[in-house]
Amino acid sequence: MSSDRTVEGTEPRDAAFEQMVATILSGIIDESQDHCTEYKTRMEYESLAVSAAIRLARDIRRACAQ
Repeated sequence: MSSDRTVEGTEPRDAAFEQMVATILSGIIDESQDHCTEYKTRMEYESLAVSAAIRLARDIRRACAQ
């Protein structure tokens, strides 16, 4: 992985976009945490948010490229 990339195969600007979406999703998860018992730790909630954010960001980029 080169030093100008934050995630393998992801340009820094793409990683920043993914981080922004992850922050939004993390807030949503924070608000719903009291109603969800499947994930028990903050780390599990954050991991879920980041994974969903990356998928969402990639879907948005693909849709914009069409």
